[in-house]
Amino acid sequence: GGGKGASSQLNLKQGLTTLPLSWQISGRNYNFRRFLSDLELNQRLIDVGTITFSSRQGAPGVDSFDFAVQAKAYYQ
Repeated sequence: GGGKGASSQLNLKQGLTTLPLSWQISGRNYNFRRFLSDLELNQRLIDVGTITFSSRQGAPGVDSFDFAVQAKAYYQ
């Protein structure tokens, strides 16, 4: 039942340590998406919690943004 599943989840969390991470990134949307794809392929489990962004004044016709990313990495 439900108790056994909860016990399994608890065992997975024992011995894990979290490391808070944050990045401030400026650039084009395409490059930021590429950064997130690379982050997803990282060997460590990284849980992205929050992404915020705002538009930047850039060259005409160039979309540029400021991104802020908050995440946690898990390790033993």
